[in-house]
Amino acid sequence: MLPEEFSVILAVFMALGAWRLAKIQVLTRHMPVIETLGAATVLCVDKTGTLTQNQMAVKYLIVGGQSIEVGSANQVSLPPAAGVLLDTAVLASAAAAVDAMEQALWHCAATTRPGFAQRHQGWQLQQSYPRSSDLLAVTQVWVRSGAAHAVVAVKGAPESVMGLCRLESGEMATQLQHVQQLAGQGLRLLAVARALHPLPASSTHAVTDLPAHVTAFQFSWLGLIAFADPLRPEVAAAVAQCRRAGLRVVMITGDYPATAQAIALQAGLDAGRLITGAQVARASDVQLQKMVHDVQIFARILPQQKLRLVQAFKARRDIVAMTGDGINDAPALKAAHIGISMGQRGTDVAREASSLVLLKDDFGALVDALRLGRRIVDNLRKALRYVVGVHVPIAGMALLPLLAGTPLVMTPALVMFLEMIINPASSIVFEGEQGERDLMQRPPRKPGEHLFGLRNAMYALLQGGGLLAGAIATFFIGLQASWPHAQIRTAVFVVMVVGNLGMIIASRSDHASMLALIVQPNRAQWWVMSATLAALMAVMMVPWLAGVFGFARINDTQWGVVLVAALAALMWLELVKFVFMPRAFLVSS
Repeated sequence: MLPEEFSVILAVFMALGAWRLAKIQVLTRHMPVIETLGAATVLCVDKTGTLTQNQMAVKYLIVGGQSIEVGSANQVSLPPAAGVLLDTAVLASAAAAVDAMEQALWHCAATTRPGFAQRHQGWQLQQSYPRSSDLLAVTQVWVRSGAAHAVVAVKGAPESVMGLCRLESGEMATQLQHVQQLAGQGLRLLAVARALHPLPASSTHAVTDLPAHVTAFQFSWLGLIAFADPLRPEVAAAVAQCRRAGLRVVMITGDYPATAQAIALQAGLDAGRLITGAQVARASDVQLQKMVHDVQIFARILPQQKLRLVQAFKARRDIVAMTGDGINDAPALKAAHIGISMGQRGTDVAREASSLVLLKDDFGALVDALRLGRRIVDNLRKALRYVVGVHVPIAGMALLPLLAGTPLVMTPALVMFLEMIINPASSIVFEGEQGERDLMQRPPRKPGEHLFGLRNAMYALLQGGGLLAGAIATFFIGLQASWPHAQIRTAVFVVMVVGNLGMIIASRSDHASMLALIVQPNRAQWWVMSATLAALMAVMMVPWLAGVFGFARINDTQWGVVLVAALAALMWLELVKFVFMPRAFLVSS
């Protein structure tokens, strides 16, 4: 009976858990992940769009050692060099921009470079060199009719573009100083360069002699573009909450290290140590496992390196939750215990590889999902404890006639009556219970820890044993006093029903007394208790129902025995909770 009930309870909790997650804009693609949420020890998140608002805007254009604040009150128009910088950055972007950074470039060009689109009418894109692990930059080649040269525009990581431009050491040091200063403010940096590639005299639009690699072009350094992407307002509090819950938040980003550190400080992460993609590439698997031990920031990480990081955390026996949105994130999402794709900016491939989908690209919603996962598992454990405990007196009273040669008390009809209480109580009452106040102050469930281990089994058996003792005591008192058998059965059954309801209340919380829980809201509890007590009174008072169940009305003396036995059983429930849960009665609910 119990394994079947466990399966039903688990199915109900998982289904209602998925519904509750959907209410906070988190879709569940694989039900078992709901249980895993409560055990997560490491949360790997991207910076852009998860910790930050992904609402980028160009803040500074840096050309010739001059920093120009875009949109400042005293700005009338851009200097020519800054205009060329911005125009070239747009030429290195997609025509139909989807990326937030490229959208910010187009918006800035539209507002500060009137007529930009008209000036580039008739231009044709000849070649695009995508970003790669070897070169963190995008290059695009454009031509127009009658031009003697093709325009080669490149934008990307400052260190990569500096290498393409072959800057002298002094100039490179100056530019790196600008990069470090701006990145220290949490700004994202793009470097921009341009080359002019000569065209054959017979060329109109098509170019057939372009080099296979961008390093063949002779690039000229144009400058830097700094973007602001503010931190989400709820992130700092959510990170602090994760820390209290023993959940390590790890930022994995492709941004410049100083930018990542600045945002990490704003978010409340430990920015003291940082690992770059270059270090990940050089490290062996064993070395990487040691490196990730206490690091919270990973910068200049390539998408394909995320898989190695997930595997390194897993090798350390961490339970890993991982966010991702790109096609290249799919292997890491699949490998993580909890793969989480971003619904607003994620690709279909990423969603297919994930277990959860965030409809809002919001770190706060992610932490809410983890909290809800803990609540679901905690309530599920309470429900299972209750189911085991409440079957102890049922089984004990059913076996008593066989062991002691006494008259039968628990008939099939009475067992069915109790089961009608147990099933809705264990599924509905416990599933709807609000989380304990210290739910996010507890450490995560240990990897490999059973949902219902020996300690929980002992707790449940002791609870049920106390209720069984009260029922047996009532039974033998009735025999000694020569009560009619129908009255003995009635008295014993009332003790079991009251004890059952008391066990429902006591099991709702590990840290609150029954008196506190009686007044603590739980609508399902009151429906179950009201329906149960109404049904109990009906089978005791309505003659034909009493005949079906073999009941008889009991007198005042017998009611006194019932109340004393039931009160003793309830006090036993409180004593067991106090012994097994030392904080019970001390933590206010």
